[in-house]
Amino acid sequence: MNKCQPSSDTGRSRGFTLIELLVVIAIISLLASILLPSLNRARDLTKRTVCAANQRHVTLAYTSYASEYNSYVPVGYWSTKQFNYPIYGAGGPGFIIFGGLYLADLMPEPKAFYCPTNTTDIGACFNTDSNRWPPGSGGTTRAGYGSRPEVNWRFSKRVRLHELGSKAVVADFASAAGHVAQRHKDGVNAGYGDGAVSWVARSLLDEDFEQMIGGRFTPANNVYIENIWETFDEQH
Repeated sequence: MNKCQPSSDTGRSRGFTLIELLVVIAIISLLASILLPSLNRARDLTKRTVCAANQRHVTLAYTSYASEYNSYVPVGYWSTKQFNYPIYGAGGPGFIIFGGLYLADLMPEPKAFYCPTNTTDIGACFNTDSNRWPPGSGGTTRAGYGSRPEVNWRFSKRVRLHELGSKAVVADFASAAGHVAQRHKDGVNAGYGDGAVSWVARSLLDEDFEQMIGGRFTPANNVYIENIWETFDEQH
């Protein structure tokens, strides 16, 4: 009795045709185009959260400093209100502004004074060739955040934390629009005297950025920096 024999193709693995392979590639590309933006947003949100935690750390340092120095805290600016982020100024001023926290041993975790999203503005990144750590080891050392430009350190260093109330005391570097673009892009974090941190949308700051004289650090821009910090206060 003759039995039916399987065809010669039965059981043989068949490779992908070119069309099937192209379909698979197209599906993978489509999934990537859908998922990557979500992954990027999640990554940016994570960094924004780390940045907010950093600023809470800074506000805690201010609180500790105030408890030791009769409520006085080292906030302010040097020369112009855009220059509100020094720790150590080489060739003259020495330890200024955030440098007061350093001298009081309140910077045990110095990376907390730098925004994690900033990788291109190397003059405000932690321990680069143009921003040495520790302060005083060569050249100027800048924090990655800005302090409230309340007083000019050339003339006065006396600001009491309780006088600032719940106003912003530290924020992402926002001396010009370009600096915001090098960090979170669509907004900034601002930390307040009571320890809170708020997210401030870039759109609320753009009017003042647009009126600035470029990115130049000039007294003519002081009024716009004042407006920006008032906006931070309003968003608490």
